[in-house]
Amino acid sequence: MRECTKAIFDNAKRTAHMIVQSFGNSCEVVIHDFADLEHSVVHVEGNVTNRAIGAPVTDLVVKTLRSTTNGLLEDLINYETTTSEGRMLKSSTCFLRTDTGEVVGALCVNFDVTDFANSIALMENLVQFGDRDK
Repeated sequence: MRECTKAIFDNAKRTAHMIVQSFGNSCEVVIHDFADLEHSVVHVEGNVTNRAIGAPVTDLVVKTLRSTTNGLLEDLINYETTTSEGRMLKSSTCFLRTDTGEVVGALCVNFDVTDFANSIALMENLVQFGDRDK
């Protein structure tokens, strides 16, 4: 990690801790340092995707980085992803920038909504009336 970006990543780690403490076990925050995309994960708070420090950046982030220039790179907010175990996640990626706008990393939030979606389906089934076979 470059010295000029240390404060950016320190703040991102504090933010990650706050987010997971606020939203509990269904939430995970992964912080990436783009200095090495093959080993970009520098911090993981919570555990939803089984990511580990030293893991590579996701394909979605790589695709986004390659398809836009730093100045036009927009955060990815509220998109659906799926874990390798089939769990449904609500995810967001905020790109971390220096004061000159250079993208140096990302803070990624993954929130497991599988149990919520299953509960909604169960409740919808429970409140239905009439003959459902017709």
